[in-house]
Amino acid sequence: MQVRGHLVPLGGVNRVLHKERVLLLGDAASLAEPMTGEGIFYAIKSAKLAARIIYQVLEDNTFDLSPHTQQINDQITRGFKYAHRLARFLCRFPRSCWYFSARSLIVRWGIADVPNGNTTFEQLFYQFLKTSPEILLSARR
Repeated sequence: MQVRGHLVPLGGVNRVLHKERVLLLGDAASLAEPMTGEGIFYAIKSAKLAARIIYQVLEDNTFDLSPHTQQINDQITRGFKYAHRLARFLCRFPRSCWYFSARSLIVRWGIADVPNGNTTFEQLFYQFLKTSPEILLSARR
Protein backbone atom coordinates (compact mmCIF):
# COMPACT_ATOMS: atom_id res chain seq x y z
CA MET A 1 0.00 0.00 0.00
CA GLN A 2 1.38 3.37 -1.00
CA VAL A 3 0.69 6.25 1.39
CA ARG A 4 0.01 9.62 -0.18
CA GLY A 5 -0.62 13.00 1.29
CA HIS A 6 -1.73 16.41 0.19
CA LEU A 7 -1.30 19.84 1.66
CA VAL A 8 -4.28 21.10 3.59
CA PRO A 9 -5.58 24.29 1.93
CA LEU A 10 -5.34 26.90 4.69
CA GLY A 11 -7.79 29.77 4.67
CA GLY A 12 -7.22 33.49 4.78
CA VAL A 13 -7.70 34.60 1.20
CA ASN A 14 -11.02 35.83 -0.20
CA ARG A 15 -12.11 33.53 -2.99
CA VAL A 16 -15.19 33.11 -5.14
CA LEU A 17 -16.85 30.03 -3.65
CA HIS A 18 -19.81 29.63 -5.99
CA LYS A 19 -20.46 29.23 -9.67
CA GLU A 20 -23.85 28.72 -11.22
CA ARG A 21 -25.41 26.01 -9.00
CA VAL A 22 -22.25 24.87 -7.22
CA LEU A 23 -20.99 25.89 -3.77
CA LEU A 24 -17.58 25.12 -2.30
CA LEU A 25 -17.44 24.12 1.37
CA GLY A 26 -14.84 22.93 3.88
CA ASP A 27 -11.45 21.97 2.43
CA ALA A 28 -12.67 22.65 -1.11
CA ALA A 29 -13.20 26.27 -0.02
CA SER A 30 -9.79 26.39 1.74
CA LEU A 31 -11.43 26.59 5.15
CA ALA A 32 -8.73 25.01 7.30
CA GLU A 33 -7.67 27.30 10.14
CA PRO A 34 -4.08 28.58 9.60
CA MET A 35 -2.95 28.27 13.24
CA THR A 36 -3.67 24.57 13.77
CA GLY A 37 -4.90 23.26 10.42
CA GLU A 38 -8.25 22.36 12.01
CA GLY A 39 -11.01 22.30 9.45
CA ILE A 40 -13.93 20.18 10.64
CA PHE A 41 -15.52 23.01 12.63
CA TYR A 42 -15.28 25.35 9.64
CA ALA A 43 -16.54 22.69 7.21
CA ILE A 44 -19.65 22.30 9.37
CA LYS A 45 -20.04 26.07 9.75
CA SER A 46 -19.74 26.58 5.97
CA ALA A 47 -22.32 23.80 5.41
CA LYS A 48 -24.76 25.51 7.78
CA LEU A 49 -24.28 28.82 5.99
CA ALA A 50 -24.72 27.09 2.62
CA ALA A 51 -27.92 25.39 3.80
CA ARG A 52 -29.43 28.78 4.68
CA ILE A 53 -28.44 30.21 1.30
CA ILE A 54 -29.84 27.20 -0.56
CA TYR A 55 -33.09 27.43 1.37
CA GLN A 56 -33.38 31.14 0.56
CA VAL A 57 -32.58 30.57 -3.12
CA LEU A 58 -35.26 27.89 -3.37
CA GLU A 59 -37.78 30.06 -1.52
CA ASP A 60 -37.12 33.09 -3.73
CA ASN A 61 -36.57 31.08 -6.91
CA THR A 62 -33.59 33.33 -7.72
CA PHE A 63 -30.66 30.89 -8.03
CA ASP A 64 -28.21 33.59 -6.97
CA LEU A 65 -25.59 31.86 -4.81
CA SER A 66 -23.29 34.88 -4.46
CA PRO A 67 -24.37 35.46 -0.83
CA HIS A 68 -22.56 32.19 0.00
CA THR A 69 -19.22 33.62 -1.08
CA GLN A 70 -19.90 36.87 0.75
CA GLN A 71 -20.90 35.16 4.00
CA ILE A 72 -17.94 32.76 4.03
CA ASN A 73 -15.49 35.59 3.30
CA ASP A 74 -17.08 37.83 5.96
CA GLN A 75 -17.67 35.26 8.70
CA ILE A 76 -14.76 32.85 8.29
CA THR A 77 -12.04 34.02 5.90
CA ARG A 78 -11.68 37.45 7.52
CA GLY A 79 -10.78 35.81 10.82
CA PHE A 80 -8.36 33.45 9.11
CA LYS A 81 -6.36 36.45 7.91
CA TYR A 82 -5.62 37.25 11.55
CA ALA A 83 -4.99 33.57 12.36
CA HIS A 84 -2.46 33.51 9.52
CA ARG A 85 -0.72 36.59 10.97
CA LEU A 86 -0.63 34.94 14.39
CA ALA A 87 0.77 31.73 12.92
CA ARG A 88 3.50 33.62 11.06
CA PHE A 89 4.40 35.53 14.21
CA LEU A 90 4.35 32.56 16.58
CA CYS A 91 5.92 30.00 14.30
CA ARG A 92 8.81 32.00 13.00
CA PHE A 93 10.86 30.13 15.58
CA PRO A 94 9.19 26.70 16.02
CA ARG A 95 10.93 25.66 19.25
CA SER A 96 10.20 28.99 20.94
CA CYS A 97 6.66 28.95 19.56
CA TRP A 98 5.93 25.60 21.19
CA TYR A 99 7.53 26.70 24.46
CA PHE A 100 5.65 30.01 24.61
CA SER A 101 2.36 28.45 23.54
CA ALA A 102 2.60 25.75 26.18
CA ARG A 103 3.14 28.33 28.92
CA SER A 104 0.80 31.08 27.80
CA LEU A 105 -2.87 30.85 28.74
CA ILE A 106 -3.65 33.59 26.21
CA VAL A 107 -2.25 31.52 23.35
CA ARG A 108 -3.33 28.12 24.64
CA TRP A 109 -6.93 28.96 25.51
CA GLY A 110 -7.38 31.81 23.06
CA ILE A 111 -7.11 29.50 20.06
CA ALA A 112 -9.73 27.19 21.56
CA ASP A 113 -12.04 30.12 22.33
CA VAL A 114 -12.45 31.06 18.66
CA PRO A 115 -14.58 28.06 17.57
CA ASN A 116 -16.49 28.35 20.85
CA GLY A 117 -17.51 31.87 19.84
CA ASN A 118 -15.91 33.48 22.90
CA THR A 119 -13.43 35.50 20.83
CA THR A 120 -12.29 36.07 17.25
CA PHE A 121 -8.87 35.66 15.68
CA GLU A 122 -8.79 39.43 15.23
CA GLN A 123 -9.36 39.98 18.97
CA LEU A 124 -6.85 37.25 19.81
CA PHE A 125 -4.26 38.81 17.48
CA TYR A 126 -4.52 42.24 19.09
CA GLN A 127 -4.68 40.76 22.58
CA PHE A 128 -1.53 38.79 21.83
CA LEU A 129 0.28 41.87 20.54
CA LYS A 130 -0.76 43.84 23.61
CA THR A 131 0.34 41.14 26.05
CA SER A 132 3.31 39.66 24.15
CA PRO A 133 5.88 41.09 26.61
CA GLU A 134 3.97 39.38 29.45
CA ILE A 135 3.79 36.14 27.46
CA LEU A 136 7.51 36.22 26.73
CA LEU A 137 8.34 36.90 30.36
CA SER A 138 6.09 34.12 31.66
CA ALA A 139 7.66 31.68 29.23
CA ARG A 140 11.15 32.53 30.50
CA ARG A 141 10.27 31.57 34.09
